[in-house]
Amino acid sequence: MIEGFGELIFAISPMNCPGEYVHPVAKSFDDFLRLLLVCDGDAAIEQCWQWSQEQFDQFMGEQQVLPETKEAAMRLMELTGLEPAELPYKYIRDLQKSFNYKSIPFSEEYYETVSPEDLEQAEEILCEQPATPWAVYYEENFWASQHKSEPCDEISLEKHFQWAGRDWYIPSVYTCEKGMVADILMRVDTSKLQAFMDKWNVTPENEFQFTPMQRRQMELENPLGFHFRTDMTINGKPIRSNRGCSTAYVPFRYEIDRQEWEPILDYYNLDRASCWVIQRSCFPWIDGQPMDIVTMEVTMKHQPMFAPGETFETRATGEVHTFQNPTTGTVHTLTVQEFEAKEMDIKFPGLKEREYPPHHIAMAFSLEPELSQTEFSITDSLQSDEPRVIPGCTSGYSSKEAEAIGIIGGADGPTAIIMGTPESKGQLHAAVSRFCFEPFDTVRWQLSFKEKQIKEKSVELM
Repeated sequence: MIEGFGELIFAISPMNCPGEYVHPVAKSFDDFLRLLLVCDGDAAIEQCWQWSQEQFDQFMGEQQVLPETKEAAMRLMELTGLEPAELPYKYIRDLQKSFNYKSIPFSEEYYETVSPEDLEQAEEILCEQPATPWAVYYEENFWASQHKSEPCDEISLEKHFQWAGRDWYIPSVYTCEKGMVADILMRVDTSKLQAFMDKWNVTPENEFQFTPMQRRQMELENPLGFHFRTDMTINGKPIRSNRGCSTAYVPFRYEIDRQEWEPILDYYNLDRASCWVIQRSCFPWIDGQPMDIVTMEVTMKHQPMFAPGETFETRATGEVHTFQNPTTGTVHTLTVQEFEAKEMDIKFPGLKEREYPPHHIAMAFSLEPELSQTEFSITDSLQSDEPRVIPGCTSGYSSKEAEAIGIIGGADGPTAIIMGTPESKGQLHAAVSRFCFEPFDTVRWQLSFKEKQIKEKSVELM
């Protein structure tokens, strides 16, 4: 292993030609053991960088394997539970083709020992190998093509850890005049994403056709949709991120997202068979002054979402409904204090050619025991009617653009709000239904509750 390259395993071959002394052969020690099991030793692993598939197969077919070697391999499988690797040549060569050899650090002794001629030859070989273009800029996302500032300086960390039942990886942070940038990656098993897509039957044709409540539930179940925030503590002083961006890599979308993800996959040597979410966060320096980093710690904080719960219908004032909070298990009683059909003339300046649905129902209700707005929400389970064009009018907006203009409450209807009322009534909550062109007298409300908070985790980086 080489410091700064995580779990990568390298073969060091001093008898090779200059520029060919070091080659990566496995992404982890477990993978290296699996290669040993199928290759009956390390000879083929070390030498295959210079072979074709046919030469590799020929070597394996002619190799004489001692009974002691076979016995040791069986014992290794029993002790570790590992199985021989599949397609060993392809695995090693794919890893080597994607690796940036110019990133390998050599000691001063190397340069003192190797002759100037050999150093020049090695440099020529390295220059022939395509290096992954990579630079990180403060306040710019993954997709920026033009940059106003100089790239940040990289500090390699290679930090792996687990949190919230997931694998996390912080390969590097980057420093510049304005602050620090951190790349935080979350690995997701591809089989989990496939199971999620199979359950909901998600296809490119129907991915935008689910109802708002279905989309909310899908977002909760999507293994790529875990919501979190990161805070940094540098030299004992906490720093909060002021901006960031994120993107996700899915293997079966590689050809579609290749331009965006290939530099990230190559530079960080990520497993292309797994799904990855990368969040890039920017942390401004305290008082705007760059810091000499002595200690650094990251704190991972879960940001809970609202999970859909029960539904119930209301028709009139005085109704009483009970429901259970799935997060806490507490049973609550909702009493309808006011239930009134209303009409609102909605107009938007500059969009006079569109008519908006006016009819809706406003409800005021009390809860026992009380719940705050941050713990739950209540929305209409049905969507508002879409705006319609007034006959004879033309609009500069396309149909889809016009549909995107929000009616009060939005597609899901407004969430519950807490409103001030006379003390005799106590504290009331209020909710507004969907908006429709025709009057209606019944609303089926959808309750949603905030997920259980996952305990935060602090990880020492330096």
